[in-house]
Amino acid sequence: MTTINLLRPTSFPIVVTHMRPQHDMDFHDHANLELVLIVAGEGAHRTVAGTYPLRPGDIFMVPIGMAHGYEQTAGLILINLAYDPTRLELPMHRLSALPGYQPLVALEPRLRGQQGFAGHLHLGQEQLRQLVALVGELEAELRTRAPGWEHAAGAWLLQILVRLARHYAELDSPAARLVIRLASVLSYVETHLASPLDLAQLSVRGKMSKSTLQRAFRAAFGSSVRQHILELRLQKARQLLLASDEPIARIAARVGISDANYFSRLFQAKVKLTPRAFRDARTRIAS
Repeated sequence: MTTINLLRPTSFPIVVTHMRPQHDMDFHDHANLELVLIVAGEGAHRTVAGTYPLRPGDIFMVPIGMAHGYEQTAGLILINLAYDPTRLELPMHRLSALPGYQPLVALEPRLRGQQGFAGHLHLGQEQLRQLVALVGELEAELRTRAPGWEHAAGAWLLQILVRLARHYAELDSPAARLVIRLASVLSYVETHLASPLDLAQLSVRGKMSKSTLQRAFRAAFGSSVRQHILELRLQKARQLLLASDEPIARIAARVGISDANYFSRLFQAKVKLTPRAFRDARTRIAS
C-alpha cells in the first residue's frame, strides 16, 4: 500500500489540492491529516471498515494512517485540505472544546466500522458554496504569499474548521448525535481525571445506556471505558512527571489514583519503568 504525504517536513503545513476529477484509486494512506470536500459528481469512498457512496456536500476526515481509496467514480470532483495542527499556531484547546470538532476530526472516522457513513457531515448547496469560498481565500494566501501570509492562511483554516465544527454540532441524525454525545463524555473525562469516574455516571452524562457507551468506546478506541480512562490517566501522569518535580504521590492523586503504590505498579506495567526511573531518565537526557 502506498503512503502519500501531502505535507513536506520543511514546507508550510497547509496544502490545498483540487482533484478535477478524482479517478478510481487503490488503497493508500497519508502521513498527514486530510479533510475532504466533495464538490461535484459521484463515487464511493473505500476504507477497511466499508465502502460508502459519495455525493456533493459530503465532508469527511481521513486520519493519519487510515487506508482509503475511491471507486465507481463519475465526474467526481473533490478538494483535499491537508494540514498539520502541530506545526500551526492554532488554538487547539479551544477548537477541541467546540461540540462538533472532535466528533468530525477524531471520532466519526473511528466509528465508521460501527455506523457505516451515517455519522458523517453533509452540507447543503449554499453551505458548500460558502465553504468552498473560504477555501478559495485560504488558497489565495498560499499562492500570493503577501506579507503575513502564514498568519492569514492559518486564520482562514481556523475559520474553515470552526464552520465545520458548528455544522457538525447541528446534525440531527442518530449516528451523528451518538458521536457528539461520546465526544461530550470524552471531554468530561479528560477534564476530570482527578475525580472518581464510573460507567454509570458517564452514561448519564452522555445520555446513553451503559451498554451503548461501552460499544461506542470499543468501536472508537478498541478498549473498554475503564481501560481508556486508565490510559488517559497514565498519559497525563507521564506529562506531569516530565514537566514538574511534584512528589509522585501527588501526581498519582492528580490523575485520580489515590494509592501511590498501586499507581507505581500500573505505571511500570504500561511504561516498563517506575515513575521515579521515568523522571530520572528525563533528567539524564536534559543534562
